[in-house]
Amino acid sequence: MTPVVLVLLLLTVLVGVPAAPAWSQEATRGARELYNAGQIDAAIEQAEAALEETRTADAVLVLARPRLDRYRRFEILSDLTAARRLSLISRLANETCSACCATS
Repeated sequence: MTPVVLVLLLLTVLVGVPAAPAWSQEATRGARELYNAGQIDAAIEQAEAALEETRTADAVLVLARPRLDRYRRFEILSDLTAARRLSLISRLANETCSACCATS
């Protein structure tokens, strides 16, 4: 993922992306199943497609997991960097959504 895409995702997140609506979970299901089956590269491809479709914190997190796993297995530094950035974006989205949606 290029830095430009990450910046665009961050900006999208900061304007109030929902944490994980039902349609987002459906879009990320395939990536989760591939990840759980150990098909890391296919999971990354599927998660990137889900992220393009949904632009949610859930999709970001689903993409971060296989990136981190691939780093652990093959020590590909760019995967670690991407996983860290994606994790931060997911965390910011959840905090933003929590702050927006909190009731007094």
